Amino acid sequence: MLAGHVLAEAADTTFDGAMTRLVFRPLGMHASTTLPTAAMTRPLAQAHDLGRSGPFVVRPFPDDARFRPNGGVYTSADEFLRFARAFVHGGAEGLSAGAVALLSRTHGRRPGGDPADTSWIAYGLVARKIGAVRVFQHGGARLGSGSVVRLAPERRFAVVILTNRTGSYLPKALEAITALALGPTAAAAKPAAAMAATRFERGERDDLVGTWVNHEPDIVLELAVVGDTLRAGHRGQVSAVAPVVVKLGRQRYAFGGQEIEAIPGPDGRTAYLHLAGRALARRASRE
Repeated sequence: MLAGHVLAEAADTTFDGAMTRLVFRPLGMHASTTLPTAAMTRPLAQAHDLGRSGPFVVRPFPDDARFRPNGGVYTSADEFLRFARAFVHGGAEGLSAGAVALLSRTHGRRPGGDPADTSWIAYGLVARKIGAVRVFQHGGARLGSGSVVRLAPERRFAVVILTNRTGSYLPKALEAITALALGPTAAAAKPAAAMAATRFERGERDDLVGTWVNHEPDIVLELAVVGDTLRAGHRGQVSAVAPVVVKLGRQRYAFGGQEIEAIPGPDGRTAYLHLAGRALARRASRE
């Protein structure tokens, strides 16, 4: 968010104006924008979420100007692939070779990642290996929408998936497309959720119980004990059919194909959960 503000000031325009002039227009992404009012003048998929009675349209249309630099681009798969094509070919007008190199540089291990599939944080991208092929990818989740982009520069391959349901990115389709393009030896690593679970230590399960928040209302996780199992789900929707949370190792857990890493605070209690590259803080209980 701060970087977007700095860009707008440095370019002497708005953030959307800077993106249009410096990125979208040179790459031929003429319908892409960060402005919902501009996106609404084109064919636009309505944002959906899933409730107890099924899918419903999110109203009002989700928008928060603060988060436009933080993944708030309205685009199509065809136009997004113009960016992806420039990336996997090492640069183009609108995305220089230096920018590609900067985006590809890694800085540290990604918390909350699958221990069987070590990944690293780059600028806005996660770097990992699929078989012998190095790929960069990023998934997006906001209220009413989901997305993922996967880039394999050494194979000149990219795949973009955009959906209009909160957090959805069609992971099975992503892996099937990747296998078709990169070959069967590039199958994804065994997910942590399928690995052998270990037993919770005394008090460990109860320490995880609570509401964990990154950004309301779309990135909120609730962990609760139902019967004799720890389960995870949306706030107020944890029930006996919600995904079970299993322990994979020290401070590592998984539920429903998602991996979690617990980060303790000064008092030894879990203060943060890292989930899919995002940090969720424990919400203080209200008396």
